[in-house]
Amino acid sequence: MRYAADLAEYRKQIRCLIDEIKAVHGHRAVINVFPAIPVSCAVETGRVRTPIADLPLVIFDQVPNKGFISRLTIG
Repeated sequence: MRYAADLAEYRKQIRCLIDEIKAVHGHRAVINVFPAIPVSCAVETGRVRTPIADLPLVIFDQVPNKGFISRLTIG
């Protein structure tokens, strides 16, 4: 992120995306996350999530010779 406005736009877009996923897939869905983003975006993703109202996030990590594995569930 080069500018604060870039991060603010990311925050706005990720909030809309989370809301859209919930609207399309329902409140029992899970959001699988394969992070390949700057740390500042990862932090903002966690900050915009409302623990009581939003879908759980399952964070995956790529492991050599094993592919992607689930590392952490939030929510």
